[in-house]
Amino acid sequence: MQRIYKKLLYIRENNKVYYICIGMLFLLFSLRIFNLDCDLPPFGISYYQSIDEGLYSKMAINLYKYDSLLNTADFSLYTAPNYRVNIIGNILQYISLKILGNNYYGFRIAYVIIAMLALFLIIKTVEEITKQYGISVKNSRFFILSIMIFVIADFSYLMMSRTVENSNIR
Repeated sequence: MQRIYKKLLYIRENNKVYYICIGMLFLLFSLRIFNLDCDLPPFGISYYQSIDEGLYSKMAINLYKYDSLLNTADFSLYTAPNYRVNIIGNILQYISLKILGNNYYGFRIAYVIIAMLALFLIIKTVEEITKQYGISVKNSRFFILSIMIFVIADFSYLMMSRTVENSNIR
């Protein structure tokens, strides 16, 4: 236990090692890009329904296929307000569909990027809060590494960042 504590102290105090650890954790986080085309686990395990992805992406799909946010072919399709709130996700998803094509990578990669951005914002928020409360840089680094490890290992965040889930944007 003493050896582990000494290694943690070394990481906290050494800038180069700290930034290497942050980079490695972001790399580990980016591994969720692989196998985006896999099916979701059963509902009893993940509490995510794959059918919801289509509902959250209705505007991006309409824009990609019919060049209109609300129009599908010859009839107008009503989009409920709670799905219109996800306009940022739909715009990013439309861009990724245009770049990567009509497949699961084009469909889901925008939410992986949003999850990475959210993780970055969490880190910056913790840095700012610890700075405002006068917590030392060494302890701030410990908090940041702990939070990153938790977020990367959290199954619900893993599922949210691999699927079209609008709570990731909120």
